[in-house]
Amino acid sequence: MRILLITTLPNKVAEILLTQKNLETHVLNISSKKEVFGQINEYILLNRNDILITYRCPYLIPYDIFNKFQLAINIHPLELPRFSGLNPWEAVVQSGITGSKITVHHLSEQVDSGSKVATRDYTFPSPFTIESSRERADTEASILIRMLSETLLHA
Repeated sequence: MRILLITTLPNKVAEILLTQKNLETHVLNISSKKEVFGQINEYILLNRNDILITYRCPYLIPYDIFNKFQLAINIHPLELPRFSGLNPWEAVVQSGITGSKITVHHLSEQVDSGSKVATRDYTFPSPFTIESSRERADTEASILIRMLSETLLHA
């Protein structure tokens, strides 16, 4: 099974996917929007297109790209639809909540609006900071993606 992970490195999700046996994971580390779409299109032309995963990706992937994959999902660090968007952490600060959910959902043409695949509850570290909460979310996302990848391998 071949996975294309579009992300900003470093993160634990990439570490997990790169160490999973029977998964061929290619990581596209984001640096610029123009470069990202060019690299995705090159990847699509040269490879079998099984699974596309976006994580910590600040760009909306166009339908004509993600539709070429058998499965296209996003890993969002917070509960959807409550905290949708490309950088929802300020809304979390304003809300005063003490925890949230990692949400894995299908990619769609609108940001964070695809159907949910899986969620994982977690609490924020105390004292709350955006950075420490992002790190906790990264850990929880890596646990969830490990479980999902094992399910995919046995499907």
